[in-house]
Amino acid sequence: GIHVWLLPAILFPLIGAHLALLRKHGEFGSYINYRGAYKSREGVDVPPAPAQRPIEPPYPAAPSDELWAAPLQTEDFYPHQTFKDGIVSAGLVVVVFILAVAIGAPLEAIADPATTSYTPVPEWFFLPLDELLVLVPQQLIPLVLVLPTGGVLLLLALPFIDRGPERNPFERPAVMVPGAFAVLFVVILTLLGSGRLFNL
Repeated sequence: GIHVWLLPAILFPLIGAHLALLRKHGEFGSYINYRGAYKSREGVDVPPAPAQRPIEPPYPAAPSDELWAAPLQTEDFYPHQTFKDGIVSAGLVVVVFILAVAIGAPLEAIADPATTSYTPVPEWFFLPLDELLVLVPQQLIPLVLVLPTGGVLLLLALPFIDRGPERNPFERPAVMVPGAFAVLFVVILTLLGSGRLFNL
């Protein structure tokens, strides 16, 4: 189908743009590396942690927060991080291969277009949308198509919208709270959909 060539054609330029931006701006890393960072909050200076030093380019920092700390010890992306990424990727390929051999695809009987008793079941990743179609009134069904598209566009725009220097996710309620509710909403819809379809 068209997705076999169209999706890779879209994905590879995006990966290249991501790596180019990562090279230009530096990598944030885990917020754990920034705990105890030297910065001024309401006129109070917090001393740096032993394994941190003042910010230097290309590490990210807001223009108003010049003393944001970066880890004291750093390493090159290649070959160190590249090797780690390769190990994890190879491990995932092995896991998927084992699952494919041990479990296999849940193939059913040959399709019979004449039957009226077969109940089609969507794939697991469509269960939230399928359940949403059941729950919403008929006149609001077009929103089921708009909401996922809007959510994906919002995720793509989020790095450009949320420009705060705070690294700790627990200190970013404006982003984390709506995100947590969105994830919980999708999980609940998935559970409701699976319970409705697989317990017929």
